[in-house]
Amino acid sequence: MNLRKKVVLIVVALSSFSLLVMYAASQTIILHSFVDLEKKDLQTQIRRAVSGFNGEVDELDLLANDYATWDDSYQFITDNNTQYIESNLMDETFEHTGLGMVAYVDATGNIMFFKTASLLRPSEASLRESLAGLLSKNESLWDFNETGSYKRGVLDISGTTFLFASRPILTTNAEGPIRGAMIMGKELSLDMVDHLREETHLQITVVRLADSNISPDFQEALVNLYDRGASYIKAINNSVAVGYTIISDALNTPCLLMSVSLQRDIYGQGLAVIQTYTLITVGWFILFGFVTLLLVEKAFLSRMGKLTRSVLDITKKGDLCNRVPTDHGKYWKNDELSLLSTSVNRMLDRIQQMTNELNKAQRFAAVGELAVMIAHDLRNPLQGITIAADYLKLEKTTDPEKRAKMIDLIKTDVEYCEKIASDLLGYSKEIHVDPQQTEVARLLSTALSHVQIPRNVQVTLLTQQETTVSVDVEKMIRVFNNLIKNAFEAMPDGGSLTIKSEVANNALRFSFADTGVGIARENLDKLFNPLFTTKAKGMGFGLAICKRIVEAHNGRILADSVLGVGTTFTIELPVSNNCKSPEETAIVTTNLVDS
Repeated sequence: MNLRKKVVLIVVALSSFSLLVMYAASQTIILHSFVDLEKKDLQTQIRRAVSGFNGEVDELDLLANDYATWDDSYQFITDNNTQYIESNLMDETFEHTGLGMVAYVDATGNIMFFKTASLLRPSEASLRESLAGLLSKNESLWDFNETGSYKRGVLDISGTTFLFASRPILTTNAEGPIRGAMIMGKELSLDMVDHLREETHLQITVVRLADSNISPDFQEALVNLYDRGASYIKAINNSVAVGYTIISDALNTPCLLMSVSLQRDIYGQGLAVIQTYTLITVGWFILFGFVTLLLVEKAFLSRMGKLTRSVLDITKKGDLCNRVPTDHGKYWKNDELSLLSTSVNRMLDRIQQMTNELNKAQRFAAVGELAVMIAHDLRNPLQGITIAADYLKLEKTTDPEKRAKMIDLIKTDVEYCEKIASDLLGYSKEIHVDPQQTEVARLLSTALSHVQIPRNVQVTLLTQQETTVSVDVEKMIRVFNNLIKNAFEAMPDGGSLTIKSEVANNALRFSFADTGVGIARENLDKLFNPLFTTKAKGMGFGLAICKRIVEAHNGRILADSVLGVGTTFTIELPVSNNCKSPEETAIVTTNLVDS
């Protein structure tokens, strides 16, 4: 991945991370604020609903107070006249006021009069009996010590929930002594809840805690209300939220559970704000990232890319005369990249100067080394030729055998001089290969036939029958011959040479493993260098030429050796489409002679 892609990736990653952090913060802070605002609004609506419910109780209390502070009611407690009842507590009165129950209680707690609405269930007798039981157990509902005392709220009587109001019976001037209590009740019916909804414009639901079929939502709310306090808020979904509260009866005992449902308009506004905020933030980060990349591209990346391309072009072409551009504009002429470009050019100037000096020194050293090597290698054959020529010139013998031996010596030394000249010319020329399809077994057998196998060396040839390869036969045989001769020379006291060919890892591999004296580890890396040799005789061009021939076939040659154990040369050639690789069959050629 190049630098430009890394910078783009870093900018995108940082922008994305920052965007995620800001989005999470908006969810946590902004939306949380709207949720808190929604909770406060819902708590306000719950208080409105409770106030509306209490308003119904207040109306009933006012009605009860009107009847209780009246001389006729005061007189009724004294004489229990039926005319008062017939004139004031008719069925029309119940229908007009919505009353469900009226009771007159004397100063001792006895119910002097009790009446219910005609449509009220359960029966009047059952309600009277239940009310009497409540009054006997809870004197605070009717036994008032002061003229301004009262009791109101909710009461559960015989399984029916009533809005309840109790006032002391006084004169019209609200004077005593108190002669009893006036009790009125309105049934908490569905119609009353509907009326409460209309008055408050709220979606209100009221359930009795004594009911056995309370829904799971109300049960959950009841548990949380007991744990947390006056109200409990729960979001049903993204559209609706519900608030719950408990209403206690006139005896301060939890009696009713009220819920208020609201559309989550505030929460929806919060989501809309976050969505708008997110879109604005995304747009800002895109713009910020784009502007940042443009500035970084102009100030850094484009200049760095131009500098990198110039250096790579100089490296690829190897032309030390080229230089990197140093004109970065007036705004950037003294920054690090500008200084780096100048330093690179100075370094190239210095490298070019040192290279020229080094090349000159290497040329002189190479010429001197080559001259020493040639002089050393040519001295012996030239001395032999001189001695043989002097001998023939003197003509001290007429022995034909002796003369023939001198002539052969001259011929051998001349051939050796020609070989030196041939190696020099061969290494200096460019190697061209003319590939031909040939069998691997025949190629190796031909190479073995060109050398004289010592009597004390055993040669083993392992190859695959009918395996073919496309190579320059003459040049490859020359490589094989050189490696085979080197192996023989490494085993002066005898040994074995194993030659093997195989196809492995998409390459045709030849190995020449001898059991000779081996090569020191420090010399392995120098084996294929020209003019390097460990032999007493030779200029060290053999393996260097072998390496060039193998590389001309797009292959490689390797050497591995252990002193006292032996040396293995390996040649790897690429497998072409016309290289066959049948099942392996070993061909063994053995030449074993006692040393």
